[in-house]
Amino acid sequence: MRIGIIGCGVVGAAIAFELSQLHDVTVWDMRSQHQWGATGAALGVLGAALSLKLKGKHLQLRLDSLKLFETLIPKLEDLTGVPMPHNRQGILQLCFDEQELHRWFKTQDVRAKQGFQLEIWNRDQLLQAHPHLQSAHLADTEKPVVGAIYSPQDRQIAPVAFTQVLIKAAQINGAEIRYQTPVNHFRTSGLDLRQQVIHVCTDTADHPVDWLIVSAG
Repeated sequence: MRIGIIGCGVVGAAIAFELSQLHDVTVWDMRSQHQWGATGAALGVLGAALSLKLKGKHLQLRLDSLKLFETLIPKLEDLTGVPMPHNRQGILQLCFDEQELHRWFKTQDVRAKQGFQLEIWNRDQLLQAHPHLQSAHLADTEKPVVGAIYSPQDRQIAPVAFTQVLIKAAQINGAEIRYQTPVNHFRTSGLDLRQQVIHVCTDTADHPVDWLIVSAG
């Protein structure tokens, strides 16, 4: 199946890699190979367990994605031979309000049932582990830190490095990435623009597709 993807930031690259394992994938991006737009500005925080949300589709997607990264990263490194820097030490969230700190106990119980660990530290436990935070306070106030929530399973990646590895992996699978190639319009299977897109049109050619995915931010 011929899959067309418009946009090759982190989202488009991830889709391209996944689909290139089974399909013929072509990606178009109007930027140059060394420009990164929103992907370059992203923090890369994989914060799923460290959320006060207890349920919902979006939360479940985040938790599932976090689990996926544990196997995805070594898979990409093995395929490309490129090491991908990322934080494996978890994420520590400081807390400046006692009531907020106590609200995390319910979340801690729910996360444990979902297979995730959260540690809730009071101020003494925090400073024992990280004494350099002795003078930490809320921005623009003198409100001192009262504790922290430590999530050992949350992660942080380098978005540009991650995207570069995804692109290389997709190319190894046969995907074609076309930079500096704006898409001008589409041709569809009928007069109504809501019909199936059958061609992606650029300045140089019309490219036949069976499915089209738009991931341009």
